[in-house]
Amino acid sequence: MTEEHKRKIGDAQRGKKSHLYGQRGALCHNWKGGITKKNHILRTRREYEDWRKAVLERDGYACVNCLDYPEHPHVHHIIPFIDCPDELYEKSNGATLCGECHRHIHMTEY
Repeated sequence: MTEEHKRKIGDAQRGKKSHLYGQRGALCHNWKGGITKKNHILRTRREYEDWRKAVLERDGYACVNCLDYPEHPHVHHIIPFIDCPDELYEKSNGATLCGECHRHIHMTEY
């Protein structure tokens, strides 16, 4: 794009409001009354990140199922943390998996 073209686009957009304008908080269609899900709170805590890193390091960043070294390893709770909140951050309750093995485990669990 030429500089003139960029300037014309900028001039045309100046003063216009974004399509997201006014869609925060109670005005947003996804608003649930300001309640954050417990799952989201637990997974964004520092303790969760420390647990995840400890499990990855213990397993050498390799999938414990197929022994592959995935680019983006998943860390799986062996006992779902919803069933056993006391062991949420226990390193022994975690396993490193590749995405394919992780999907397979969740598909066969239920």
